[in-house]
Amino acid sequence: MFPERVHTLTCIQSPLVKIPADFEKAWAAGEKDPATAIEKYGMAEYYERIGTGWVTDPKKGNERFQVWQKEERKKIATHSYIGHWKWQSLADLTDQLPNMKVPVLLLNGDRSGICPMEQHERMRDLIPDCELKIYPDIGHGIAFLEPERVAADVMDFIARKS
Repeated sequence: MFPERVHTLTCIQSPLVKIPADFEKAWAAGEKDPATAIEKYGMAEYYERIGTGWVTDPKKGNERFQVWQKEERKKIATHSYIGHWKWQSLADLTDQLPNMKVPVLLLNGDRSGICPMEQHERMRDLIPDCELKIYPDIGHGIAFLEPERVAADVMDFIARKS
């Protein structure tokens, strides 16, 4: 709507290209795709079926965080997560990435069970002014698990690129 207001873009473990089939299958809970599973089971049962320990890196965060995350995920509105997964399964912005006109920062953990490194490396290579910051020995959920570090990296990027 107001592209002149956007000076940088940060994507934290965001798949902007089509997710790999094996990742989609892991989230499908035995159904055709994740959206179908969520529609069939609802959020609470869906997360019981797929488990949530691997969603955010189980080696990071304390037990209280893990319990909180599990309960919060069950509160996500079913229709919004169905839409999210339909987008994840169908969308592929690959052709549009070379047209990005602002500096882009991609943040990812090297052990993410959701956003594979290959995907982020591919995005980095397609976006003209792009930096990929890798958090070693961390899976998915870096914004929850390392909030101060992520905030510092984002603020540093904005300061350098604005």
